[in-house]
Amino acid sequence: MSDVSVVLSEKVNDIKNQLILGLKPDDLGRYAVSESKFLEAIRNIFECFLISKNNLVDPEEIYNFDKDLFLFKNLKINLRWKLVLQEFQSLSHGNHYRHNTKKECFQNIIFENCLFDSLIIDGKYDNFIDSLILRDCSLSEFLCKLPSLNMGHIKKLIVSNCDILILRFDGHSPNFSSPINFSNCNPIVNIYAEENVFNQVCFENCVFDLDEKMLPKLNQVRSLITFVNSRFESTTSFKGCIFHSSPKFHGTKFHSDTSFQKSKFLDIKSPEAIGDYRVLKQAMHDLGAEHDAMNFHALEMAARRKTVLPFWLNIFHPEWAAAISSLFLRITNNYGRNYWLPFLWLFGFTVLFAYIYYKFDYVGCNEYNFDRKAELWQRELCNFKNPEDLKVAIVYSLQRSLGPVSLLIDNNVINAKTGTAKFLTVIQTFLSSIYWFIIIIQLRRQFKL
Repeated sequence: MSDVSVVLSEKVNDIKNQLILGLKPDDLGRYAVSESKFLEAIRNIFECFLISKNNLVDPEEIYNFDKDLFLFKNLKINLRWKLVLQEFQSLSHGNHYRHNTKKECFQNIIFENCLFDSLIIDGKYDNFIDSLILRDCSLSEFLCKLPSLNMGHIKKLIVSNCDILILRFDGHSPNFSSPINFSNCNPIVNIYAEENVFNQVCFENCVFDLDEKMLPKLNQVRSLITFVNSRFESTTSFKGCIFHSSPKFHGTKFHSDTSFQKSKFLDIKSPEAIGDYRVLKQAMHDLGAEHDAMNFHALEMAARRKTVLPFWLNIFHPEWAAAISSLFLRITNNYGRNYWLPFLWLFGFTVLFAYIYYKFDYVGCNEYNFDRKAELWQRELCNFKNPEDLKVAIVYSLQRSLGPVSLLIDNNVINAKTGTAKFLTVIQTFLSSIYWFIIIIQLRRQFKL
């Protein structure tokens, strides 16, 4: 680092220290700073840079210094971004503040561990920064307005490890063309993004929930995530997110590169959940995202069981049969989302019926058919001098666990001994047939066979 960089760094650090001089931090180490005082610090830092920029001739040195030039930590402030830009705009007049590498005079503005009662991103100016970055911040209201994120002064918005009470996008035409990235934000309580047009949007590992500590500030009992009548024109992802209330995408047009990979949707009890998931199911189906469509279809059925269908013991209700069917699908394969559950049920029923057949001596080898039809393995199994009743019961139960196939491979060497045993055989065959049907349907839907 050159002497010019060292001197400039010392001046910048001194300005940042003066910003919090004489102030007492709160429990989280944040200093309450007025907006006017912060703008003064912004102006002074920018002035120092403009004065020194002509002596920073190495483009790489300029780039490296830019990264921490506007890094602010541990502040408590309300901020209108438009006023920040006005400071840059007024100081840049008459100054050639861009350098020959086509990079801006500073790359990022970064806030770490800051508390914003209100952060309003607005204004229409030239490209000043590459990224606005928020890390480990708390925001009561975060308002993003056009044209700030429309090929304007912010090329990229990056928010990570923040908690946000209200996130609002306010712009109808043209679109938010700058990439927007939120990661590991917990919680984001409300998102209002109705009738907006977005380019690239990514929410990764975010939790959309109503935090108890925020309840005094809100007159609501659940979070609200709404992108109604919006349009996504590029990559859109909600990866690894947790939605505690059903998101609203009614009338939304998704880009073909849309993903809800590994996201969890926990709301199946609110009245509007059925419609919210139905919309997402249809949208993903139209995109050809069958796996996501299946997931939202399952959520729609689960929400319908919880909100519309009667309790399964209410047998006189007109939709009692639908309630029983929905409950059956829930416990057998979780509405198509659990591929192993039907196999576990099959295995469990096979063991259960084998135990019953053995315990009550319900099955045995048919001597008449044994002499005429028995295969070699059956001749070894059905040893009348030393019968192995447990093995016989297990083999009989395994045959019936194959559903309709069991009728094709049964040569009547091992039979039921009583009418009760025959009735249990029919029940087992019927149940196993249902589970094999469910398994085949799941495979067909998953792989489009």
